[in-house]
Amino acid sequence: MNGAVTRRLRFLGVVAGVVLAWPASAQVPARSLYAGESLVFEHAQLIKPFEETNTAVAYALAPLLIQEVKGTNAGSPRPREVFFQFGSARLNGQDRVQVLYWWRRGGGEVSAATGRSILYPPRAAFMFESVTPKRARPINLEPSVRWQGLRLTLDDSGRPVIYEVLAAPAVLAQIYVAQSVEAAARTVFGAVLPGRRFAVEPSLETVPRVVVPRVVEDAPAVMGPILYLRAENREVATLICRCMASQALQLVDTGYYRLIRANPPTAIAVLTGSLEVSLRLPRAFSLGNTAAP
Repeated sequence: MNGAVTRRLRFLGVVAGVVLAWPASAQVPARSLYAGESLVFEHAQLIKPFEETNTAVAYALAPLLIQEVKGTNAGSPRPREVFFQFGSARLNGQDRVQVLYWWRRGGGEVSAATGRSILYPPRAAFMFESVTPKRARPINLEPSVRWQGLRLTLDDSGRPVIYEVLAAPAVLAQIYVAQSVEAAARTVFGAVLPGRRFAVEPSLETVPRVVVPRVVEDAPAVMGPILYLRAENREVATLICRCMASQALQLVDTGYYRLIRANPPTAIAVLTGSLEVSLRLPRAFSLGNTAAP
């Protein structure tokens, strides 16, 4: 009997040790995310959306992608596709407009014709294909697809103030906030919690897998952010407002992607958690908007 109890206690001790150690180990990648403020890409490719009149708001808020270029990692010259969907979330008792963007993340695919890395696979590789501006049908379901995405929460002027980076798979969830959100959090909550960098971040015990890598400037108009993608794995290294200084020294190429309204794949949908849990949002602070386009 004593042997069985001893074995059980040893097992529980191992489990507890793993659980207690996880938040500490999570700070290693968190520190690398904080370093995004000093990030500099020597060479990069700009990837931006085609202008389409039927997606006016989605176009204005669509992210610009700065893909780091190393060696032959210049991406495919064909147009890419990024999907989007408008929605809303109830925060502090009010409905807030959100817009979700997502795309398939490249992971070392190489073109047999050119021998060059492919940034985004062709159209047939995506899970959803546009049928009408507001409807979509599923195609080529691929459970192993690695997705990348971004969800914006807008203020009463339609400008983004919360930027959630969505990635499947990912160790930590990155959430960037505008200066106005962080300023309001500091006014209401005061000091930054232990192990955190910003007042808007909850305690590590509450949400150990969520990190706010940096605070970005408030957008002066309705505009999407800029995402910096690493050459090795296409993961988001940092995010800035378009109004901030560039962190790429030389743009060697410009590519384009097409915006398509669609329903998000499960891999992205399951990542869109509650902001009331992920952030400390002051109840007195209004983000505005009550109706999605």
